[in-house]
Amino acid sequence: MILLSANFYLSHIIAYVLVGLGFFFIGLKFTSNNLKQLSSKRFRKILAKTTDNKFSAAGIGVVSGAVLQENTPLVYILTGMVRGGLLTNRKAFPIINWSNVGSATIIFLTVFNIELAAIYLLGITSLSVAFEKPKSAKVYFNALFGIALLLYGIILIRENAAKLLEFEFFKDAISFTQNSYLLPFVIGVILTMVTQSTIAITLIAIAFVHTGVLQAEQTMMLIYGCHLGVAFLTPLFSSGLKGSAKHIVEFQDLFLYIGSILFFILFYIEIYLHVPLVKALVEFLSDNVQTQMAFVYLIYNLTTAIIFALCYGRIEKMLNKHSPPTTEEDMSKSKYINEQSLEEPEIALQLVEKEQNRLIDMLPVFVDSIREVKVLDYNLEHVQLNRSYTELSQEISQFLSELVQHHPEPETSMKLINISNRQDILISIGKTLHEFVDLVKTTSCSEKIKSLFVNLIESIDLLFLMTKDASDSMDIMDIKMVLMLSEDRGEVLEKIRKSYLSTEIGLSLDEKSTLLYLTSLFERMVWMVNRYNQLLKTITDNKNAEENN
Repeated sequence: MILLSANFYLSHIIAYVLVGLGFFFIGLKFTSNNLKQLSSKRFRKILAKTTDNKFSAAGIGVVSGAVLQENTPLVYILTGMVRGGLLTNRKAFPIINWSNVGSATIIFLTVFNIELAAIYLLGITSLSVAFEKPKSAKVYFNALFGIALLLYGIILIRENAAKLLEFEFFKDAISFTQNSYLLPFVIGVILTMVTQSTIAITLIAIAFVHTGVLQAEQTMMLIYGCHLGVAFLTPLFSSGLKGSAKHIVEFQDLFLYIGSILFFILFYIEIYLHVPLVKALVEFLSDNVQTQMAFVYLIYNLTTAIIFALCYGRIEKMLNKHSPPTTEEDMSKSKYINEQSLEEPEIALQLVEKEQNRLIDMLPVFVDSIREVKVLDYNLEHVQLNRSYTELSQEISQFLSELVQHHPEPETSMKLINISNRQDILISIGKTLHEFVDLVKTTSCSEKIKSLFVNLIESIDLLFLMTKDASDSMDIMDIKMVLMLSEDRGEVLEKIRKSYLSTEIGLSLDEKSTLLYLTSLFERMVWMVNRYNQLLKTITDNKNAEENN
């Protein structure tokens, strides 16, 4: 009967610990998901505007770490912004660096004795979530509900984990682990890889140290192991990244590796050589063992962040050497336009023209991607080229939109309109050419129309190359030559269509459909090339008129 009572008591304790863990993880996920909704768009805008100053970037990092709790979402937000040209790696480094420090906020929040406040918060926010009121603040209350669940889960774990020490088998298991400092470190690595959350395992460990299940030294090593476990996980989620797009991920990995190794060594120096270091410092800062462990987490991240803040330049060079930018990246990023040039509209327009010339340079590379024998020295598929072309086009268009807001002089405004129209044409050419190339590459055609495809490809390539020369030189003779070659070819193309669609050629229905669509794409591109060069001619004519006056 006594045995039955003991087993029931143990089951009761384990059930409450499991419920506490369940509430904790649900609360963590609930909080994270809702805070992400609050931060996504607004967060990106703030990042893009305030990262020029490394101190404001560091402040944003601390706040984002406190809000997002885990750094993994922030790493991939920043990676996306870097790939999209909204941020440079150098500007993103302070944000990700100091976000590690900000993540300690939730740790300190849970170590204070706020049991009654947590229960009140859970009661109020659960009513708000259930009735979805107030609707205007739904996301805020959902996030607070998640925090309340998280805190209540910690309370349940604290209250019930201590009761496990009443059982001999648990005491024996604890005494076995207390003889090793390395084992908690390894457990921290494994548990973090399983849960994918440093914060979760750290908070649970702090709850256990409060009850005496873990010693302070073991908890310190477990916290260090948690950070290393995240670094081991990263390659699984970043395998698709290449070049400088990986630098944010690699920066965070390096942070975790260096921090874990450094504090692992410091721990053993302090324990076996009796040199007062981290443990002595946290004992000086607080008498409460939970607060001490929160300080361990903070000191780990703060110390590593300070070291990295002094080495941004060196780290960037090392990462560039380890993962150099890809050809696709080089093509997709602007080389001339920048925020400072917006203050001088005339100079800014000259820089935009240089960027537009880079877009024109890509057009022959598109064409080369469908040749059986390559002429140009680029090893890129048309899908990669299209991605680079689109990203650079978007950046140029955004720059032109911002330039309009600087109210340039009337004369400059006319040139701005001309360049904006050219930009619209280049975007349309890029889309049409991608469609053209994709159709040629994915269509299996007979030898009867293969020669026509080759002729169309070489013809449009010639026009692109001549447009490139005309844009570079802005010579009126070069421009007129392109205009002459790109005059309305509707009659010629119509004759070609009729010739190939006649019954004598014997094309299948699919081949006829492909032929019609491909020639219409070709005709559209020729027209756009002509229109682009007409706009170039307008600029040249205006310039010559000014010189004559």
